[in-house]
Amino acid sequence: MLEWPEYIEAFVVLLALFNPLGMVPVFLGLTASCTPGERRRIALVGAASAAAVLLVCLVAGELILNTFGIGIPSFRVAGGVLIGLIALSMMRPAARGPEKPSTESSVAVVPLAIPLLAGPGTISTIIILASKGTSLGHDLLVGAAIIAVTTIVLVALLLAPLTESVLGKTGIRVLTQIMGLILAAIAVEFIADGLASLLPGLAAAGQG
Repeated sequence: MLEWPEYIEAFVVLLALFNPLGMVPVFLGLTASCTPGERRRIALVGAASAAAVLLVCLVAGELILNTFGIGIPSFRVAGGVLIGLIALSMMRPAARGPEKPSTESSVAVVPLAIPLLAGPGTISTIIILASKGTSLGHDLLVGAAIIAVTTIVLVALLLAPLTESVLGKTGIRVLTQIMGLILAAIAVEFIADGLASLLPGLAAAGQG
């Protein structure tokens, strides 16, 4: 198992990747023509679907990698690159968002749950976290972090109209850029850990 500070860091990483405040304008755009009841259903289905995808990755992600012959160090480097790209996009001044799908059901699952919430960077992070421990307690703690973050996202989506009216688009953009900076630092850490395992000589030289 990891140390408690590392589980707290895992929670922060997931929170930054999900970026609940950054999802507010995207969610409002996707559900612009929906009634309040439809918005609530979309938020519930989207958050629950994202949690389900990530919990499956927590349990079976490493098995999937082994099936394709992909090592965890290589996946850490790839995951770090993906997270870095997400971080860069979050720090851009221009707001980003997907095109609006045509049906309510597709909005809830695609693109809200996949890939906006449970995207490549988030899935990569979960598989990497799962590989850092083999005990049931470890999986339960990471699973608890997933549930906690998706619950926060659900609350943010349910309160999206109020949040946007209070913070405004500028406030949300600033907070999103701060989250992006945090993710960029975490991405560097993932890449460094992966390279240290793939190139142990490089790690030894860095310590010398």
